[in-house]
Amino acid sequence: LFVIQGVAMTYSYGGSITENMLLPSGEMAEGLIPPGFSLLGQVPIIVIVMLVVTVVAQLGLSLTTHGRRMYAIGGNPEAARLSGIRTTRYKVAAYVIASLLAGLGGILLASRIGSSQVNAGSGYLMDAVAAAWIGFSLAGSGKPNALGTLVGAVILGVLSNGLVMLSVPYYAMDIIKGLVLAGALALTYFQRR
Repeated sequence: LFVIQGVAMTYSYGGSITENMLLPSGEMAEGLIPPGFSLLGQVPIIVIVMLVVTVVAQLGLSLTTHGRRMYAIGGNPEAARLSGIRTTRYKVAAYVIASLLAGLGGILLASRIGSSQVNAGSGYLMDAVAAAWIGFSLAGSGKPNALGTLVGAVILGVLSNGLVMLSVPYYAMDIIKGLVLAGALALTYFQRR
């Protein structure tokens, strides 16, 4: 992660990539960002994309053979391999799907903020992990799933907005989100006992 971020920062000279940006040579960059690109990050389209990805992922994981095999590999890779599942192939497929979805998320974030910045999404890392764990413990019935992650993301979004409305300082928000994540992990632990 840090090596790739360093390469991207070196390539962009530590700045953001925007329309008419100033290059290190002192010239203005050529190229335009189409006006329609900013629409991708706006509320109706971004919500539709989120719902489509969630429904496709949930149906793919729960109703297909490939999804059940992914769950089997996640539960016990050695048992899955011994039962005849090609675990390496499925792990590669999982990483490819995850990177495609991360790319989609990067495109939507760049559209939302109107520029491309290497560290623009770094603040969402804890929220993404917390949403997955909250979804796993509250709505996951003991296994990771897309609908549970969506529920976790909604809970964290409401929590973040509520903290902003209560004028909680931004540096204290991570403490509260961390406590929510710890509570979700504790709930998962106690549900297994």
